[in-house]
Amino acid sequence: MEIKLVLPWPPSWNKLYRISGSRMYKTRAAKDFATEVQVAVRRYRFDGFGTARIELDIQAWPPDKRKRDLDNIQKILLDSMQMAKLYKDDSQVDRISIVRGPVMPGGMVHVTVKEKE
Repeated sequence: MEIKLVLPWPPSWNKLYRISGSRMYKTRAAKDFATEVQVAVRRYRFDGFGTARIELDIQAWPPDKRKRDLDNIQKILLDSMQMAKLYKDDSQVDRISIVRGPVMPGGMVHVTVKEKE
């Protein structure tokens, strides 16, 4: 089985969490992105990969020419797909391939998730 998700550009790493006193919480931007991932996953009407070993291919088109580290978008992508119940735990991911595409206004991320062969 293989699933291809078309997602908006995720929020940057420094916009995922906030601290208030001794409490850390997800920001509205992080919650909104997770919701968009859940909607994209639900379109497949697929029960998820369960505990199978999986591989991810990510194509990332940044929203502008600012300097960006590709590894910073992986955490929210993996966590959001887990929250959408695409798999049980992101420790199941055995391979991640990520490629930067040209700048695209608004940004976009394509993620292909498949069971490891």
